[in-house]
Amino acid sequence: MRRTVAVLALSLGCLLAGSALALVRAPLPYFDPARPRAGRGPERVADISFPLVLRIGLMERQDQVAVTCPSAFTIQHGDRLVSAAAGQRWTFRVREAQPAEVEYSAAVKTLDWPDRLEADRDAAAWVARGYRLARVVAAGSLMLNGSAVVHDNRRFFVVVSSSAERAETEAAMKALAAAGERPFLLEKMLKEPQGIIEATGPGGQTAIGRSAFEVVPSGDRVRVFQVEHDIGYPWHGREDRDYAGSVAVMIDRWGKLVAIDRIELEQYLKGVVPCEIEPDAPLEAQKVQAVAARGEALAGYGIRHPADPYDFEASQADQQYAGLGPQTALATQAVLETRGRVLKGGDKIAETVYGANCGGHTEDNESVWTSPVDPHLRAVPDGEPGAVPSPIAEADLASYLESSPEAYCKDPRDVPTNKYRWKVIKTAAELDALALKAGLRVGHVKALVPLERGRSGRLKGLKVVGDQGEAVVLKELPIRQLLGGLRSALFLVKTGAVRDGRPASFTFVGGGWGHGVGMCQMGARGRARAGQNHVAILTHYFAGTEIRQVYK
Repeated sequence: MRRTVAVLALSLGCLLAGSALALVRAPLPYFDPARPRAGRGPERVADISFPLVLRIGLMERQDQVAVTCPSAFTIQHGDRLVSAAAGQRWTFRVREAQPAEVEYSAAVKTLDWPDRLEADRDAAAWVARGYRLARVVAAGSLMLNGSAVVHDNRRFFVVVSSSAERAETEAAMKALAAAGERPFLLEKMLKEPQGIIEATGPGGQTAIGRSAFEVVPSGDRVRVFQVEHDIGYPWHGREDRDYAGSVAVMIDRWGKLVAIDRIELEQYLKGVVPCEIEPDAPLEAQKVQAVAARGEALAGYGIRHPADPYDFEASQADQQYAGLGPQTALATQAVLETRGRVLKGGDKIAETVYGANCGGHTEDNESVWTSPVDPHLRAVPDGEPGAVPSPIAEADLASYLESSPEAYCKDPRDVPTNKYRWKVIKTAAELDALALKAGLRVGHVKALVPLERGRSGRLKGLKVVGDQGEAVVLKELPIRQLLGGLRSALFLVKTGAVRDGRPASFTFVGGGWGHGVGMCQMGARGRARAGQNHVAILTHYFAGTEIRQVYK
């Protein structure tokens, strides 16, 4: 998803209380001034310099954040600072806070920058249908490095309703989905959060300031204690993690604390690559991951997370990043040997998205997301010519899934995780509960009817038939979420014995793990093992692109 953003400048004062060691006055800006934002006008041009420094959100909604450094460090707030000795532990807490004001909008269409007239016509049509708040929203920026175009991710969204209450917008989106639309959520910051943070060190020492602190090491790392990670996954937990760069602690949109790693792009990639691809993957596969991750960071810079003070999350929502801990010599070599290299189609950096396992065939972007057709994100088979049917029709789906044809992403060592082929069984009672949780008022579920599939066989629409009504669920991720977090939307449904007029169970026979668009990570690994180099692998998954050096 791509969202628009607006920001307000916020002037903050300072406080001194109790045994405070420092008077802190000029806080870090909530949004990085160098970050391109559509809120300053749709024609905004950001002339950035490299190396590019990113803000990576490590965790948010925290009651406290504790840090230390193995070297001496400073705790800064504007032009004031506290000096701390190596190994000292400092803990940040919110004394008082006022959450941000955020506007939530239901968007129904994304258009490329040259399509402004079409966007205006589309919004006018929605107004004529009774959606008086329908309008066109611009997002993104033209990014330059000197006179060279680095990327142009400007686009338009057609928005049909907005509210300060997320629940109201989500209700509007459900109504739109029921009418056959494919809405998605946009966020816009109306007013930044405000508050007072207290930093406490050894011996009860304190520093008090408004909105933000920054921990700057004299050495090469900052340790953040008990980082919360993988929320929503079975392996959700907390652990101490070390990060390069500096760590900012700020008040987030909910009035809690967010920890942010401020880190140079190439250093960030050294922490992303080993989190996103197996450490035993060949060097060429690691280079594929490095180029793809770099492209995703640059293409999405300034357009993701418009209501947050960071550019990307350190999670699967963007790219997984766990700091210095997972780094490997091979991943670092891959980053260094591809430095500044991305895939481009014309002047645009390709959206080099990726997923764990495509199940044998990738998918077109517009079949998964509400976005214009991307010529670089076309569905392609992941096997040798003829090994995998293309496209995969409904009539061929059962034999395709059950025969498990040879593909580069089919790895016999993957049996423990079953990414390539899998089976999940849900009882009738479990499916009833999931439908109710998703807000579908259909009663007891009697049948799941596929409506439309993409070229890879992934579902684009699913009808849920119950004894009290029917409902339609559109798009890949909502379908997976409805069914309890299935690994992909590439599946067929088999029903169990009929009891009381409905199946006692539903069996989902599926393939792949993830959305299936772009690069297949396990496929890239398999191709590298087969002797393909990273350029050949990348250009297979991203049609019509070429490797370009956008900075040295």
